[in-house]
Amino acid sequence: MKNEKEAINETVKYCYNHGILKKFLKSHGSEVLGMVLEDAKVVWREEAREDGLAEGRAEGLTEGRVVGREEERRRIIELLNQGLSIDELKQQI
Repeated sequence: MKNEKEAINETVKYCYNHGILKKFLKSHGSEVLGMVLEDAKVVWREEAREDGLAEGRAEGLTEGRVVGREEERRRIIELLNQGLSIDELKQQI
């Protein structure tokens, strides 16, 4: 997080040094820095949450496919053990 904080601090300094909102930043620079950092933290947390959710969904889909294949394999074996022919098996699945 240090890199982000430094980048925001440099941006505030750049604006001040180049006359962008200079009076306001002179009076409220640390406040602005704090607010921007808090807003950035919210965005970073949301991005991390979304990344985590996407990763969880992908893992869940993969696991679901594996479980589904295993269940289908068991079902086919069960049907074969019941003496079904290949043609009868094709009709069942």
